Amino acid sequence: DVLVDISAQTPNNFHKVAWDVKVINALGADHMQATLHSPLAAADAYCLRAMECQDTANWCAEKGAKYEPVVFTAKGGFLRVAEAVLLALAGPRPEWRASQWRK
Repeated sequence: DVLVDISAQTPNNFHKVAWDVKVINALGADHMQATLHSPLAAADAYCLRAMECQDTANWCAEKGAKYEPVVFTAKGGFLRVAEAVLLALAGPRPEWRASQWRK
């Protein structure tokens, strides 16, 4: 888990982001049915479950931070928010635009 203090304005005026990095086995017993419907359905479901678990998203918002689950699958899948986090960590590199990767 990572808490990042950012200086730029973000949606809802949050200045802190709590990244909760998760790696799941999308083909495991707990996620197999979701994965059969869509390659990233298990990651989407896990993201929602993480936000609701112990009301984490609301708890972070009360503390002035945006809670952002960053979910990867063991087979290399990831949600767009995970892609955005990786790009942000890599720093500003115009040649690394997500739009170039996803056609």
